[in-house]
Amino acid sequence: MTVGYRDFDFLYSLRYLSKQTIGNWRTQNVEQGRPPENLDAFPRVFYPSVTYSDIRASARINDAHSFFLGVDNVFDRLPPLDLLATDAGGAILPNMGRFFYAGFTASF
Repeated sequence: MTVGYRDFDFLYSLRYLSKQTIGNWRTQNVEQGRPPENLDAFPRVFYPSVTYSDIRASARINDAHSFFLGVDNVFDRLPPLDLLATDAGGAILPNMGRFFYAGFTASF
């Protein structure tokens, strides 16, 4: 959601990731009537759902220049359980925690 007033803009972004199965689905779940392959493979069946919030503010100095600053993962949510957010299946999660940034743009 972006809200703007004159030369200022404010952006709020909410990302929701629903629960995710740990490992292959068939490892701990019934698939096509067949029993799970290894019900004890992991201590849980699902990673819990999680939300992430990002904010960004920008100000237009003139027609050619603007300044912005923001915070990603405002509430410093870590990846669920044992995920590092660097491997297959975990890369959709932030792996840096809270992240601050600022910048300046110029048009020529």
